[in-house]
Amino acid sequence: MDTHVELSVSTDNQEFNCLRRFPLSITVGELKKRVELLVGIPYKSMTLQLRAQDGAAPSKLLPDNSAVLNTLSIMNGMILHVHDERGARVPPEESFNAADEVAFHLSDEKYNQKKNTVRSWLREQKWTGHEKTTTDKSSETPEKVNIKLQRCIVHGLQGQPIKPGRVAYIGDVHFKPGVWIGVHFDDAVGKNDGSVDGHRYFDCPPNYGSFVKPQFVEEEAEEI
Repeated sequence: MDTHVELSVSTDNQEFNCLRRFPLSITVGELKKRVELLVGIPYKSMTLQLRAQDGAAPSKLLPDNSAVLNTLSIMNGMILHVHDERGARVPPEESFNAADEVAFHLSDEKYNQKKNTVRSWLREQKWTGHEKTTTDKSSETPEKVNIKLQRCIVHGLQGQPIKPGRVAYIGDVHFKPGVWIGVHFDDAVGKNDGSVDGHRYFDCPPNYGSFVKPQFVEEEAEEI
């Protein structure tokens, strides 16, 4: 008897699905919390919907958080679609684009007062990477980032698809403080070729590379 089920996870804004295995012994509520880490939508704000891969069967909503997956007739290959009940949201700071740096500047005081910003989104999620009260960013070293040079996906970004690729660089960069992850994507969904302002960190074709913060990178198991 199978103990896990393999589902294709999708959102309203994704261009392609991401395969994931889930234990059949967990509840819908626990499933939402696991999916939150993958797509970046708070579990309290998501609606889950099961769809057949071929679209032949009607979609099935999963409204009961206490229901256990093995009681819901879930089969391998089905699509688990995640709908964000909050509607359009401002995405968190996902990757660096040199053109964004000179767009405009606000004082910290005025920026903190604005709603629907990157910083307010992070506060809602209780992520403290941008708070002044946190540990000094200089203490964030590559040794403390548990990411290796291997296959990965970049996820958890509102309005962005899940992006598969390979970690090509881990460390400091000249354009932003802290540790950044250089990713060579499988497709042309990036912003550069592994270099920024003439500083090269890794090699890849144009628009196949990006620099992202570690919290948005998940390693994929290498096949042997």
